[in-house]
This record gives sequence, C-alpha cells and structure tokens, in this order.
Amino acid sequence: MADFQSGYSAQDIVLASGDRAVLDAHTAVSDDTEANTRRVTLIEGAAVFDVDQETRSFVVSAGDVTIEVLGTTFEALRMNDTVAVAVEEGRVRIRVVDASWTLNAGDQLIWSEASGGVVSQIEMDAVAPWRNRRFVADGLTFSEVATVIDRHLPGRIVITSAALAEARVLGTINLEDPKRALDALVAAKGARVISAGSFAHVVMP
Repeated sequence: MADFQSGYSAQDIVLASGDRAVLDAHTAVSDDTEANTRRVTLIEGAAVFDVDQETRSFVVSAGDVTIEVLGTTFEALRMNDTVAVAVEEGRVRIRVVDASWTLNAGDQLIWSEASGGVVSQIEMDAVAPWRNRRFVADGLTFSEVATVIDRHLPGRIVITSAALAEARVLGTINLEDPKRALDALVAAKGARVISAGSFAHVVMP
C-alpha cells in the first residue's frame, strides 16, 4: 500500500525520516522507515530522493533492485520490468540478487531481467529531467517511453503491436504537452494513435 501517491504533476514530500523526495506524476511509494533503517519502496513511477548524511542507511527497493546510500541525491525510476538509477550527488550502492554496482555523481544504471545491468555516464541535467517537464528516452523501448508519458496523460495508452512496443527510442520527450509528446513519438515510428477522449489512446502500426 502506498503512503504517498502523486497525480498528474510532480509532488514534493517529506518522508518519516525527515528526508525529502520529489515524486514524478503518477508515482507511488511506501515509507517503511524503522528505528535503525530508513527504508522506502518505489512501487511505480520515478522519484528523486534528497538524503541527509547520518548513521542510519537509506534504502530504496524497486522490484529486485536495492539502492543503499548514506547521503546523496539520486533518481530511481521504475517502469515495467526496467529500473533506472541516476546519481546527482554523492554515491550509491546497488544490489540485484548476486550482482552489485557502485555509482558516483553522473553515473546511471539501467537494469532489466532481459539485459542485466548497464552502467553509463550522463550529463547532470539528464538526471530526473521530468522536474523540468522533459524525459530523455535514449535506448529505452517504445513501451517504456509510453509508460512515462502515460503517467502525465489522462487515459490509458494501449499498444497493439509487440514489435512496436519493443522498438528502441532515441531523443528527448517534451512533457509540457503529454498528448503532443505521444503524437510525436507515434509519428516518429510511422504509427498512428486513436484517442477516445480522456479514456484511452490506442497506438497501432
């Protein structure tokens, strides 16, 4: 059950530990902080956590991915079977089953069951660009990018083609107008979208 859940816009929250976070649109987190551990579960969506330096560790769980820090600012994003972590300040340690990574400022890890973990360096303004109503889609699938747009757009996005859903997307998505962003994404793949008002947006080849 979510302790915090945002609507169609970003939301600032204060966790039980006193640490702060910014939730992207349609993001849900549960706050499971205990006396000795600051613990949060990212149920869906994306969030930036601004963690104070103290003796208690701060742990974020997102599916099979566990992120642990002492003091830092980082983004965690969960969409379908993919989890992405990008560090703005400080250092985080990430564990997935038997694998682990340490990320510094400017590092990003994208993990999925299909491809494992891929670490890359990114520009600092690419960390949680949704705070400025943008999203960097480089290397993600059409379905994953549609999931991000879906959080900002009333009505469910339905993709009828498996091949289209798995197609890779490059570029930056402007979330100021989510419907226009969806139309541009669809047009770039030579597809089309049929919208039923604010109820559904059906994407097909």
